[in-house]
Amino acid sequence: MKKLLSVLALTTSLTAAAQSFVLQSNGVLLSIDAEAKMYDLNQFIAPTTIVAKGKNWLLDKNQLLTTIDSKGFVYKKTDSKGPKALKASGGSFFISDKNEMNVVTRDGFIFTYSKDDLIKKGEVVQSGGNWLVIKKDNILNLVTIDTVKGFTYTLAPAALAGLGLNPSLIKEKGGNYLVDSNGVLFTVDKNGLVSNKSSMGKFAGLKKNGANFLVDSFGAVRVVLDNGWMLLPTLPAKLGTISKVNSTQAWDAEDEFFIFAETAPEAELTSSNAAVFSNMLTKLIIMTSEQPDSRTVVF
Repeated sequence: MKKLLSVLALTTSLTAAAQSFVLQSNGVLLSIDAEAKMYDLNQFIAPTTIVAKGKNWLLDKNQLLTTIDSKGFVYKKTDSKGPKALKASGGSFFISDKNEMNVVTRDGFIFTYSKDDLIKKGEVVQSGGNWLVIKKDNILNLVTIDTVKGFTYTLAPAALAGLGLNPSLIKEKGGNYLVDSNGVLFTVDKNGLVSNKSSMGKFAGLKKNGANFLVDSFGAVRVVLDNGWMLLPTLPAKLGTISKVNSTQAWDAEDEFFIFAETAPEAELTSSNAAVFSNMLTKLIIMTSEQPDSRTVVF
């Protein structure tokens, strides 16, 4: 496995962020960046100490937060403690038992909000990676998360109606997408903006749901990028039926390990050159040279 650095253990304030990771049963933490590259930075966390996790953060029983940024760097917060318990959590956020909303950004920061009445008095009934549904006064509110600036947004009923999204009809969920009972898929981009993807067909009966990818009812694999684009990538030659999903990673029936990219170069993504765009599609799913055995992976 390629090692980005031999050892990396950075200390921060109550602010660290992450993209993705694999934690093995022997305590080895493998970090993953936004372009689906995996690194072994000689980081270890005892799996038995983990009490909560998201796509990009871990909280242990000693209230230590460990996170990974969009470049794959690992951060351990040692100068102050995380919450003792959580009210709710998702891929890029967690709400403490004191009703504090903590947003994990892609650049390595955690923004904490403690005066949001909706968070304080509402009940979280659904959550994805960068979105959640909160029920307050018998009204369902969709809250989205800006993982770039660390903000949260509450979509008003009129805005939801304009999008054709009824929170009570959410049937299936991923990290940055959701599907309603009519099979309409909605994406939530890195800035917290919601898009209706009904023009791309129906997505009822998903076979697998990942943080940034899905397998539809026909077995087609689609990647949902952090800008809200949903693409049908060029599949690696050995990718078979996906049998196990772990955030931005998956194993197929032959236990081959794959990572799904969260971002793509803007120039390639918007290129009118068919060859350039096609080359970009081959980068969205990576089969790494180092193959973690699914039986040894805890998270």
